[in-house]
Amino acid sequence: MQCAAVAGNIPRILINVDSTEGFGHFNIVSMLNDALQAYGAEVHIFSSTLHHASSRFDFRNAHVHKLPEVFWKEIDGRRTYLTADGTLLHRDKLYRTNLQAATRHIITTVRPHAFIMEHYPFMMQWRDPVLKAMVDVYGKRAAAGATRPPSISLCRDIVFSSDPLRTIGILRHHFDYILVRGDRRLATLADSAPDWKKITVATEYMGQFVEELPARDDMPEDKRAVIAFAGGGFFPEDIPFFEAVIRARQHSLYKGNRLHIYVSDNVPEDLFIHFDTIAASEPDAGNIRISRSVAPVAFRKEIVNCAAAICRGGYNTTAELMKARRPFVLIPRASAEQQKRASLLNRLLNVPIIQAADLVRPVILANALAHARMAANDQPADINRNGAGCTAKRIVELAEQYAKTNALQGTPYCQ
Repeated sequence: MQCAAVAGNIPRILINVDSTEGFGHFNIVSMLNDALQAYGAEVHIFSSTLHHASSRFDFRNAHVHKLPEVFWKEIDGRRTYLTADGTLLHRDKLYRTNLQAATRHIITTVRPHAFIMEHYPFMMQWRDPVLKAMVDVYGKRAAAGATRPPSISLCRDIVFSSDPLRTIGILRHHFDYILVRGDRRLATLADSAPDWKKITVATEYMGQFVEELPARDDMPEDKRAVIAFAGGGFFPEDIPFFEAVIRARQHSLYKGNRLHIYVSDNVPEDLFIHFDTIAASEPDAGNIRISRSVAPVAFRKEIVNCAAAICRGGYNTTAELMKARRPFVLIPRASAEQQKRASLLNRLLNVPIIQAADLVRPVILANALAHARMAANDQPADINRNGAGCTAKRIVELAEQYAKTNALQGTPYCQ
């Protein structure tokens, strides 16, 4: 009996991804899907939050499996996770049972040669039943031996956890590899928190995940737009962000350029109108455009053609701006991850940072834009930006090694 990969067919890769804010995690898996298929893999993706990203990602040629859905809403100022019937997620035992059963069914149907959980267990630990289903099917790492496909945690380079010891324990007992989407010259897990030095699981840095960017259009610099955006999610702290971006325009050396502001689809309509009203009151309102988010391909074209950018400190945004070598200013969210990323990029690449408290003085943002123009090319030229390709190659190698080993043993997870 031979595994599919050994028989000259294709390795089956099973990926779990979830996110209830923004689209970054789905974007990562979309890139990985394309890269895995370029290496000849059959890709299966399963998630309980696909409804959140279905309008933006079609996961080309992948087999997509929907888990019981999870939603979120603000309750008493806190982000709260709910199941489809509105029950608080942490109180819904039936949901966890159904999630575990659905995952178990997917695993036993797909019979993967490699199992990947994107950004777990570092965050989103309400996905524990997904891991529990894997353990039900294969057993724990130490006991399973060669009969279990390699289990991989795919995480970003900067990550924090509210319970690091629990995270390390899950990694030790259930995961074979940590593949980090990042270049260690920019950041390592240990830069986030000293606890990650205690991780004993094999950890490999695969490079930044960045989409291919289009060519830069030939046009005069004063015809290029300054672009501003705050990611795909929405938080109340985004309100002063957009207000400051509009009001800083008259103080900026870029005030002759057009200003394009992209507002997430998750921003309520009344706030969209509020920002539009502020823009309309500016002296050169005709050069300010506020719009909802555009398709990823169109937005990447905006990035490469911009005069400068003002943004938060998320992974995908900063990676694309660095690759495009465009001047940018970071106004990071209050989250530990974005604050750390901004601090590292400021120290390593001289990227200007503005903190939320300084947004009341638009001239500070305007001055930072001037500094950003000078620092745009101040970065190493050899940063690995083929993270998706390198990760896909490594996963396929591990999957084929597993398939070959199990073919020799005649295990039931081969075809």
